[in-house]
Amino acid sequence: MPPDEEVCLQLAKGLAHIHEMQLTHRDLKPHNVLIQVDSTGKVLMKWADFEQCVPVDENGCYTITDVSDVGTRDWNAPELVQIQSKNGGNLTEQGTVKSDVFSQGLVFGYYILEGRHPYPEENIMQHILDSKPNNLDARQGHPMHAIIMKMLEKDLEKRISSADVVTEITNLVDERQ
Repeated sequence: MPPDEEVCLQLAKGLAHIHEMQLTHRDLKPHNVLIQVDSTGKVLMKWADFEQCVPVDENGCYTITDVSDVGTRDWNAPELVQIQSKNGGNLTEQGTVKSDVFSQGLVFGYYILEGRHPYPEENIMQHILDSKPNNLDARQGHPMHAIIMKMLEKDLEKRISSADVVTEITNLVDERQ
């Protein structure tokens, strides 16, 4: 496998491209990462499973009308966890591409934690709502830690965009060369 920063950069570029196409993925999780080795031996990382992908408006927003439209349990942003906790019925909620950024941050955390979720396993959804990714404390010295924490920001206004994630990881890679 390439260095962690390269793995995350490839996936970050993929999500930024999805968002540039005015789409949101809505189901980012480790199971939806494809790993390919090309003919030269280079490892390529890509997002898969676009079944829940929907168009977004010019502000990166989309309408949620059903709790089944919010992705996979334990891999959602706090704003989607709140919607998921509602008891069915008709909804008219707003989703955003920044929810994808949070989910991608969970995947990056899972990757640098070597297969552990960034939030404690007991009641992950509540820990997401409380904004306590306690498992990441063990990796505070990891080069990706600060970027992941910006991705896991509970406040949508403070959470970085997918384009900002690409920029920050690119800067990190450039600094290390």
